[in-house]
Amino acid sequence: MSRNSQEQKRGDYAWLKGLISELRDAHRQRSLTAARISEAVENLEHHRFGYDDVKFPPLRNTKSMLNEISEGPRTLAEALLWKLGKWPAYKNFVEFHRGDGTKPTDPQSVVFAAFALHLKDETNPIFDQHSLRALWAICAFARSSAEFQACKAFLVDAKGKWKAAGSGKESVECYHLFTKHLVRVQEQTRVSLREIDRLLMPLGRAIKEIATYRQFCELCR
Repeated sequence: MSRNSQEQKRGDYAWLKGLISELRDAHRQRSLTAARISEAVENLEHHRFGYDDVKFPPLRNTKSMLNEISEGPRTLAEALLWKLGKWPAYKNFVEFHRGDGTKPTDPQSVVFAAFALHLKDETNPIFDQHSLRALWAICAFARSSAEFQACKAFLVDAKGKWKAAGSGKESVECYHLFTKHLVRVQEQTRVSLREIDRLLMPLGRAIKEIATYRQFCELCR
């Protein structure tokens, strides 16, 4: 690694440590306001971790989305999913959306199920590895707690490295603790889940890219 690369890596780590410390302290002191959320989002954007509005444009009129499905694609969007080999996953997702609205219970499909619930009712949060990782940092779960151990099992592999995607039997437990702590953050900030998601998703990506799991523990000490 070149000297410039090493300096960049150290600079990124120092910046991330400062940002997490500010957010964690604000949350602990119950001073995590909408303005602080906005400042953090701008900070992330400035350091190349902005929320991608092109890749993830606002979801609109989700309650009116059709949840019918046939044996094969009928729209361009469905045809693209078929081409990408995602047709079985799409069919399962439609079934989640057509369900009775109960919370996810299958560890293998909790992320898709949570998203289906969000589309039916926007008061249900979007849940994924990045959002959980960011909330884990902000809320600073004690290392001796069951919450810490559940997050670690979901996000970290047996070698102590970040998983490519969250997985494991703790998935449903992680979804429930995520929603519990997210409600508390929202009560402090009084902002929409959309605005909080604009912070959590890029922050979780930044943590995964910049910090190893060991460094993450140091950041959240």
